[in-house]
Amino acid sequence: MNLGLVTGREKMAERKLKKFHEDMDAIREMTKDIEPKINVFFESSDVELKTVTSDSMAARAIEIAGGINIASDAEPITKGSSIAAYGAERVLEKAGQIDAYVTQRGVMGAGGNLHTISIRPGFDTIKAVKNEKVLEINQKIISSPTFRQVKGTYELARFFY
Repeated sequence: MNLGLVTGREKMAERKLKKFHEDMDAIREMTKDIEPKINVFFESSDVELKTVTSDSMAARAIEIAGGINIASDAEPITKGSSIAAYGAERVLEKAGQIDAYVTQRGVMGAGGNLHTISIRPGFDTIKAVKNEKVLEINQKIISSPTFRQVKGTYELARFFY
């Protein structure tokens, strides 16, 4: 809204924001009654195996898409950050519970891909890896504060169910 105000396009910004919320609500409505919910691990970076905090944009997208963030106990690396160090050991402790493994690709952080994740020591025991239920998603549509997050959230919902 502020950008719309600054650029003299406040009405357009209002319309886009309204559409964004309507689209996100539609995704939530589409997935709300699906049971059982799918357990998801989101890898934001393969460096020190980082994930996202429960208040991050990606975690909210997982929830709206009908998933459960299995790393909801992750603590931010610094105050106010949406990134959390999680570590392979913690992921492997939950290996049998991870139905879907989502890894983001982009300039902010790059997770692995199905091949690099599957060859990490012990990661072949992760349920999602065994079932090849690994999704690479562009960071721009899942972790960036833009209207494109609708596309990323929809992509998650489609992948989960």
